Amino acid sequence: MNDDLVLVGSRTTKERNARGEGLTLWDASKPEWQLLDTLPMTNPSWITAGAGSTYYVLHGDGAEVSTVEISAERKILRRQTIDCLGLNPVHAAVKDDSRLIIANYATGTVAAFNIDSAGNLQSNGNVINLGNLYAKQFVDEESRDSHPHQILILPERNGILVPDKGLDALFVIDIADGGLHAVDIIRTAPGSGPRHAAISPNRSDSLYVVGELNSTLMHFLIGPNCTLDFQSSYSTLPREHTGDDSSAAGIVVDDTRVFVSNRGHDSIAVFDLDMGGTPVKCSIAEAGGAFPRFITLRSDALVIAHENGDTIAKATLDTVSGLPSPQVIARTGSPVCVQTVG
Repeated sequence: MNDDLVLVGSRTTKERNARGEGLTLWDASKPEWQLLDTLPMTNPSWITAGAGSTYYVLHGDGAEVSTVEISAERKILRRQTIDCLGLNPVHAAVKDDSRLIIANYATGTVAAFNIDSAGNLQSNGNVINLGNLYAKQFVDEESRDSHPHQILILPERNGILVPDKGLDALFVIDIADGGLHAVDIIRTAPGSGPRHAAISPNRSDSLYVVGELNSTLMHFLIGPNCTLDFQSSYSTLPREHTGDDSSAAGIVVDDTRVFVSNRGHDSIAVFDLDMGGTPVKCSIAEAGGAFPRFITLRSDALVIAHENGDTIAKATLDTVSGLPSPQVIARTGSPVCVQTVG
């Protein structure tokens, strides 16, 4: 992987009060990143790496996904833009370099597209409606809107996990035969709003889920046939915090810790894990900017995109505590996603 290049997606529309210009490419080899290229496009809010130099870009609040590539001259080239078979695509993942799977937030659907040998998307994708599946299983509940927020590939399994913020549920979906088939629906705490999830790199049976609306980290164990067993829930905010202005957002896991960003509170919650993968301690560090919507790990540091602060920070992790010390390394309007090029 080439840590010297990164793509950044920024919001662009007035409805989001955005200040971004589109998709940007940066040289990250120096302490302050250098802007190399800009591809104007509407709300490139999520970037997923494909094979080689191919990347898939979701147009947030819209209904399209674009395929782009990074040229040898370090330029962003758009190859195609197609309908994503839903509204407001918010997250996507690639399975075995052969399928792109997209979570469409506004329509409560998951869509899967085949990828051809050139890395382009085939337009005749498959779609599954999560709201309909939920209503069939829980017929006595009052009707609610489905809002899937992530596609998480389940390692060593032919399935995906989809946190649904609107239904307070986690969907396990089988994708083995080219279709999309629900295996299980696990309800989370009412009002939790599950947003994103991550699996421990050391323990593939430990799943961590961010509850956006109640600012929590939920711990599950993944059993046979993708069954989920809830273990415990932890606040991502300090005990003394009493406001309702914060919402949990990004999550990443390294060998010994889970990191969660808190928007509004503008902080990073750092959970230490024991040998079994259970969170045992939470420390809170400043995020170094306003509204940390997105976090990722690059090398030995946490990279944080501050949507309202128009900055990207690199936070070196303390070797003992694991707490990040953020410093601004790039300034760009409304950044919401950072993707290493490699």
